[in-house]
Amino acid sequence: MAVYHYTGVLATDHDRIESGAVVADSEEAALEKLRKYRVEEVKLKKVVGPSGFFMGFTANVK
Repeated sequence: MAVYHYTGVLATDHDRIESGAVVADSEEAALEKLRKYRVEEVKLKKVVGPSGFFMGFTANVK
């Protein structure tokens, strides 16, 4: 499982920017998980190395 850092806008409140980490197999799976929480206009960046490993434990979306 990879960890992705995301930034997006909530569909219910377009003035609010949401960011955090999501654990998923691929970028497509990460986008699907974020769609369930109604996050739109998502930008993803894969987190690698030790910081990605530890961020997987505290991810916002698993």
